[in-house]
Amino acid sequence: MSTLAPLVSIGSTSSRSKPAASSWPSRRLTALFKREVAAVLVAPIRTALGRNERVIIVTDAVVGPSGVPRAERAVDSACSCDGFYGRAQSYSVTYGSGLLLATSLCEILDELGLPFTPWLGGGPLPASGLVITETNPTTSMALALPMADRTTLPTRKVPLRLADGTRVRAKSDWYWRLGAAAIAAEILEAPSIREERHHERVAGLWCLALARQLEKGTESGAGIALLGDADGTYLVGDVDPSWIADVERVGVRWGAVHQTVHKIRVVAATPEETIDLSAAAPNAAGAAPADPATSDDDDLRGNVVT
Repeated sequence: MSTLAPLVSIGSTSSRSKPAASSWPSRRLTALFKREVAAVLVAPIRTALGRNERVIIVTDAVVGPSGVPRAERAVDSACSCDGFYGRAQSYSVTYGSGLLLATSLCEILDELGLPFTPWLGGGPLPASGLVITETNPTTSMALALPMADRTTLPTRKVPLRLADGTRVRAKSDWYWRLGAAAIAAEILEAPSIREERHHERVAGLWCLALARQLEKGTESGAGIALLGDADGTYLVGDVDPSWIADVERVGVRWGAVHQTVHKIRVVAATPEETIDLSAAAPNAAGAAPADPATSDDDDLRGNVVT
């Protein structure tokens, strides 16, 4: 796999008004080069649109109201401080990896050559057509679980080593093991995905689960919400009560926050100190990473997943 091309993770689905749940466990998930995405997606999207179905794409790339954002967004900074700090910090969207993710998505959509609606919750979820909306998998996974002690979480500099020797340094992969996998498996009615460990497929499955929740939701947005404002939003599902103060501070742009408590798996792991000569100096609490390229999940959020 090329490490040079900026890529994104996408969970997409199409449906009529009531999708058949039985179709979800058989959905294929494939890691792709960015240049392959449009070719893979265009045929099924055209087919679905030809049947007057709505197609929803939930992506962990940046979705702006009109192309690549030209200024910093409130949702990214708000989801980098207070409770989020050290647990699920966001990217800047104007430089570094965040900008690459934004431009990559725009390039993919341009290559698709299909009309689409970037949906940031300014109105009801469109009833038809191709709809694109954004999540941050690390943030939305973290919100679904009880707020963790920062000292128990993996980082780039201090990954966690599991009993089988696996090293985990992406917080999203850790949250997946702690309980997000079980949540996604229930939503998608696919128990086997609990065992998925490929980083990009994990992100894609989480996006897919949120797409499914959004698809099932009513126009009132019960059980799913967009956090942020008109310049940028994150789609989130269940929210643990420990996060409510932070969610209220970020602001609910659309929908309704569904508070629920999910069980946490006990995963045996030990911190493993590593030497990272490229790591930037740590930021003060409440600040977004100075360079998105040093964010914990950056070099692992690589390939497109459909």
